[in-house]
Amino acid sequence: MFRQFKFEESLYEELHQIPVSTQFKLETIGFQFPLDTWNRLPIEERWVLCHLPIRSKGEKECYCNYLIFLLNREGADPSACDLRNNQSEKKAWDELARVPGEVAAKVRELDVPLYWPDWIKLDDMERYAIYKLCKEESADAQIQQVVQEFLGQ
Repeated sequence: MFRQFKFEESLYEELHQIPVSTQFKLETIGFQFPLDTWNRLPIEERWVLCHLPIRSKGEKECYCNYLIFLLNREGADPSACDLRNNQSEKKAWDELARVPGEVAAKVRELDVPLYWPDWIKLDDMERYAIYKLCKEESADAQIQQVVQEFLGQ
């Protein structure tokens, strides 16, 4: 499944950046994929990484094995992929009891209406996208656009 968001439409044609939905998959399985390695892959391989699902343990293992294959072929180090290291760790965007501190501070600073009831209505990939943008201190306008896209405002 390749979930495409309106806020990043411009990158889908050439995939010169890793789409948020693919970053989510990579981070979910505990993998850091350098952008230079991503861009060395043929676009068809990047599309495959965007489309492969990771819903089950078997799909995650398949995704990781495919990444290892690609990295070995590219002469890169595949040791960054360790599923055991990542399975029990709860991610900040998975936290439903409260809005993560980075997100709360940023939306308060931008005066963007994102409160706990909104946060829990978002799916995990939407929460991930907002969290990632706030944590990486992305452009304020982009954060506002993403929150508006996800909350339908």
